[in-house]
Formats: sequence, C-alpha cells, structure tokens
Amino acid sequence: MGGPQGVEIPIHRAYADVETSSQGLGRYAVSACSQMLCDREESFGAFHITDILLTVTSSNLSLTGIHRRTTNDSTMTTDPNALPSLKLAEFAAPDGFPIESYSPFCLKGHRALRMAGLTYESLPMTQPSEIKALNPTCQLPVLLINGVPMADSTTIARWIETRVPGSLAPSSGSSEFWLWEEFADTALNNLVVASRWADNANFARLSEAFFGNAPLPIRMLIPRQLRKRILGDLSGRDVGRHGWPVFWKRAQSLLDEFDARAPETGFWLGENASIVDAAIFGQLQSLRTPLTPEQRAWLEARRRLTSYLDRFEARTKESADPARVAA
Repeated sequence: MGGPQGVEIPIHRAYADVETSSQGLGRYAVSACSQMLCDREESFGAFHITDILLTVTSSNLSLTGIHRRTTNDSTMTTDPNALPSLKLAEFAAPDGFPIESYSPFCLKGHRALRMAGLTYESLPMTQPSEIKALNPTCQLPVLLINGVPMADSTTIARWIETRVPGSLAPSSGSSEFWLWEEFADTALNNLVVASRWADNANFARLSEAFFGNAPLPIRMLIPRQLRKRILGDLSGRDVGRHGWPVFWKRAQSLLDEFDARAPETGFWLGENASIVDAAIFGQLQSLRTPLTPEQRAWLEARRRLTSYLDRFEARTKESADPARVAA
C-alpha cells in the first residue's frame, strides 16, 4: 500500500479556490505563504510564487516547485501637479501590536511616506492571489499610486524622493544614503529573520501569533515546515552556517558597532531624518516587540542606539496613523 494521499494546493490561488478542498485548509495555506514572505522582501530571491505548491497529508506538509525568476520594475509616471491617491498594500499587524506591520519593509514604507508628509491609506493584504495581482513576486509592500502598483520598498522610497525632493535624501551627494539603506535592508534584516525563526523561544511566540487560531494539525505542521525552509534560506546566505551561538555573538557585536555609531542628537547622517533612518528603524524596531523579547533587551542595553530609535519614532509618529481600508 502506498503512502497517505495528500491534498495539493497551489498556494497562489484565490481564497475561494483553496477553500473548496474538503480539509478546509485554504486560509491557513494563504496565511502561511503570506507570513513566509513577510519578514523579508526577498526571502527566496525573486521567486515565481505561482510555482509554489502546498501539499498536505495527515502527517506532513511540504512546499514544492519553487523556481527562480527575475522581474523588472516598470517606470511610474504621474502628473506632477496632481495630488496622487496613495494606498500602501502591506502585511499589517493586529491592533495593539506596537508597530504598524509585522514586516520591517512595510514599516519602512510607512515611515518614509510620513517623513515626506504624504497622505496615504493602509491596505492590509493576506491573500497571495491578491498580492500577486499587484506584484508578480508576491512581495509587499506595494504602493498603489492612483491605483497603479509600485513594488519594492527601495523603489517606493526613490519615488517618494522624486515626488518630494529632499524628504528622504539630499539632492546631491546622496550615494551614501542609499548605500546605508541597502545595508540595513540586508545585514540587519538577516538578524530580524533569524531572531524570529531560529531562536526557539521566539519561534514558539511567532507560531502562536501567526497560527494560534488554526486547527491543531495546521499548528503542528505549517510553522515547522516554514521554519525549515527559512533557516535553509538563511544558511544559503551564510547566516547561522557556523552555528547559532556564533551568529548571535556576531549579531551582538554588530549592535555594539551600531550603538557606537548612533548619533547622540539628530539622525544617522545629519540633523534631518532620511531614508537611512527609515530603513534602520524598520529592521531594529521590528525586534522591539513581544515576538523577540531577548533581542529587544539587547537593544535596550545599548543606550545610544535606543535613544536614536526613540528619536526617530517620535519624529515619524507625529502624523496620524493612516486609515485602514478593505482590500
């Protein structure tokens, strides 16, 4: 007799499609895919999400058929004299969570829009089919500009800077600003992803936060399978390859360097806040939540860095939180 018959669910399908399976696993498959891509904009590089297949049996779950693809962002043009309608499609955090989004890149997008003084709405997304309709890589954030999608937090930030010159970077000599932004998006993001998925205690908290309301079989299968894949992805980036104790030691050394570099007044590259601050804040503030209490304590022990993050938080919290609209 063969092994248990599995139900194969193309994870990019619409909610209604996967919900038709007798197991009723649709929204948990959707949640799993969404959260797997939440922590980093390029969790698996630029992968073709339509080729991810979720296979569920009574004792196992697997995600198969991931294929690499490349995409090119189209150039967005808008009437410079018109005030655009802006909606930030994002992985929103639940009410009561200390930051706007579980995703550090969506958090970065929120703060960049506020720094520029642009009015926008939050558009929470959970279904991969809807996300893919906005961005073929199924990654968020996506900024809808008069209904036209623009993907990738850096691309969004550069558009904001074009729309409101000087709001995120100086008009000349801005190369250092974008280099720091890239460093935050990569090196610091590795720490965020590892803290959530590699730390055993944090992984238990994350599983409860993301899958706590799911049926027991789903709670047992999906988080563990996602964890295995994400840790494998981190290892491919040389994160944790030499053992997690080594990585955590290096991570704290990195935070020591950031603490020594953090400005006592003003912001990272001057008196004015910039895209650098939004990028650093997006990553490090994502560690200052109940999901990662040990890493939050690491940050609180570094006075200059904590003071700097608090200063940027105050600077970008002055604007009212955006209204959330239905997808």
